Parts: sequence; structure tokens; C-alpha cells
Amino acid sequence: LINDANAAWFESFTGMYRSMVSGEGVFYRLNAGFGSSFYSEFASGLCSPFLFLSFFFGQRFLAAAYTFITVIRIGTAGVSAWYMLKKCTSAKDAMCVALSCGYSLCGFACFSAYYPSVADGAVFMPLLVTGIYKYVQESRPVRLFVFGVLFFMTCSRLTLMGLILSFALYAAFYSRRGSKRQRIYKLAMFAATLLCSAATN
Repeated sequence: LINDANAAWFESFTGMYRSMVSGEGVFYRLNAGFGSSFYSEFASGLCSPFLFLSFFFGQRFLAAAYTFITVIRIGTAGVSAWYMLKKCTSAKDAMCVALSCGYSLCGFACFSAYYPSVADGAVFMPLLVTGIYKYVQESRPVRLFVFGVLFFMTCSRLTLMGLILSFALYAAFYSRRGSKRQRIYKLAMFAATLLCSAATN
């Protein structure tokens, strides 16, 4: 809790935790108990799947839980970056490990410290990039959809940026293989898959 943004987000996190363990109806608490503004707060990082780990801690230890969750997210960011490098590049194992460690310890750590509401974007963005790359190479939309859901569901505030970046990456990875009709169909399928995954937020 080294700055105002992080402290404010942690306060929202503790409020959600108290609501979930209070025994009252969850939907009532989200709608009436916290007020209408909580929906936007919930979409700003509080829907992170990593936060469910906090229920293994008592309310007195939420600060420690938040530290533990941050460490888990940093590790997951490193794993997703390693997966992207292995699937999208020909880099050797040692280089993949070094680059993924640098990404998680530097990139994600900065996001987590100063922009906690979008920190999961740093975790799942490498997976989204991998999904786009493999779709361009293999034309299989399932992996793109799954990774897109993970990114957009946990980073609602980054939806527009994620869509723009995704189409830019598609253009960067674009291949002219196949007929014009096949390329148009492939682009249409990519757009439909991406928009469906973005709609989950």
C-alpha cells in the first residue's frame, strides 16, 4: 500500500471481502448494499480470479493476503509471458525464462503497485497475444476465445485498448496465404471471436 491509488483499491477490496463473508445475499450487497458505483469498482480489478484466494485468510490478515496474492499474480504473469515466448518465438529456453522473469518482476510489479485495477491485464495480455498469433497461423478460434475471455473479463477498463491492440497484432501477424475469400472469412471469424470474448465483461 505504497500510494493513494493502491490504498484506495485495497479499501474497495476489503469492502467486497466484508460483503462476501457477511452472510447476506451477494446480489443484494452488490446492488443495494454497496450502491450503484460498486458495479464499476467490481469491473475495475475486483473481479480478478486471484482475489478468491483471500477467503483463505481472516479479515485481520487481509493486508498479508493482498501481498500473497500479488506474489501469485507476479508468478502467473511470468508463466504467461514464458508461454507466449515459447509459442510465438524460436527463443531458447534460457532466453524465454530470462525475458519472462524480467516481464513479471518489472512490468507487472509496476502495474500492481501503481495501477492495481488493471494489474490482471499484465497477467493475461501475453495469453491474448498468443491466441492471436496461433489463430493467424492455424485458424483455430477456440484458444483465441478462451484467452480473450480471461483478458476482457478481468480488465473491463482495458476493453477498447485491448480490441485496438488485438486488431493491430492481427495486422502485424497477417499472412497472405489462401484465396481472397478465405482471408476475408478468416478476418471475419477473428473479429467475431474477439468481440464475443470482449462481450463477457
